Amino acid sequence: MKAEPAPGSGAALRRCEWSQPVESFAPRLPAAADPAVRAAMRMIRPAELAPAFSADVLRRTVTIRVAAPGRAGAVVEVARDSGEITAGGKRAPVSELELELREGPPSALYVLAMAVQSRAPLRLQTASKARRGYVLAAGEGYAGQKARAPALKPGIAVDGALDGIFRACLDHCVANQDAVLAGTDPEGVHQFRVALRRLRSAFAVFGAVLPPGDTAPLDREAERFLGALGPARDWDVFIAETLAPLRAARPRDSSLEALAEAAWAARRRARSPPGAPRGRPARRTPRSRPEARARAGAAIGRAAPPAPHRAQEAALRQRVLRDPVPRRGDPPL
Repeated sequence: MKAEPAPGSGAALRRCEWSQPVESFAPRLPAAADPAVRAAMRMIRPAELAPAFSADVLRRTVTIRVAAPGRAGAVVEVARDSGEITAGGKRAPVSELELELREGPPSALYVLAMAVQSRAPLRLQTASKARRGYVLAAGEGYAGQKARAPALKPGIAVDGALDGIFRACLDHCVANQDAVLAGTDPEGVHQFRVALRRLRSAFAVFGAVLPPGDTAPLDREAERFLGALGPARDWDVFIAETLAPLRAARPRDSSLEALAEAAWAARRRARSPPGAPRGRPARRTPRSRPEARARAGAAIGRAAPPAPHRAQEAALRQRVLRDPVPRRGDPPL
C-alpha cells in the first residue's frame, strides 16, 4: 500500500509505503500501520475493489556500497525496472532506475544519482507507477497543481523558514513536471513558472543570510527555464483567453478555425524548444499590451500548416471552448 507524501517532506525522494505478506492476489485491507490510513481504509470493503490498471514489470536488483564524505559509507539498493503499464487497451512503457537507501546518510543517494546521470540521459521521475496507471486509465493526462502553503509558524528561526519555503517551491515544481512534459494541461506550464518565480523571490529575500554565490547557479537555471517556457505560456494565454472567447462569439467564422489550427501548432513548437541557449532566456512578449496581441496574430499568420489533431489536444480544445474566460479589461466583442 502506498500513499502520497506529506507536504514539504521532499516529494521527489520519499513516499509512504507499507508491505505485508498476502495469501493470494486478493487485496487484504488494511495493510498500513498508520492510524489515519487504517481509518480511511475501513470505509472501503474488499468486494468494492476492482483492478484499474496492470503493471507488468521485470525488476533486476543489486545492492552496492557508496562512499560518503566523512562517513563509513552507505548501502543503496539499485533496481532496474523494465516493462509496461496497461489500462483499457492503452499502454505506457516503464524504464526506470530506482535508488533506495538501505543504510547511511541520504546525501549518498545524491552522490550516486549524479554519477549515474553523468553517464546516461536520465531525468527524475516523480510519478509512481500507480499514479501513471491511474492517469492512463482515466485518459485525462496530468493536471497542473497549485502550490501548498509552506509550514511556517510564528517565531520560526530563519533557517527553519528557509527550509520550509525552499521545500514548498521544490514540491510545487515536481508536482507540475509531468504536466509540463505531457502538455495536456496549460496550467502545468503556468504553475511550474509560478514555482520558479517564487523560488527566485526567496533567493532575493534571504540573500543577506545565505552564503555568497550559493544561490547564483540555481537562480540562473530558474531564469533559463522561465525563458524556455515563456513562449509556451504566451500561446496558452492567447488560445484560452483571447482566441476562445472570440470563437465562442463568432461560431460561424471559418477563418477563426484556421487561426486556431496555426495557434495550436505554434504552441506545440513552443513547448519543445530545439535547444534553448543556456544562461540566455528567451525574451517574452508582454501579454498586457495591445501590440503583444498584434505580434501574436502576425506570428500565427506566418505559422506552417498544423499537424493532425491529437486526442489529448482535441479534449483540451473542447474544455477551453466550454469555459472561455475573457481577459479583464478586454473590449467587448
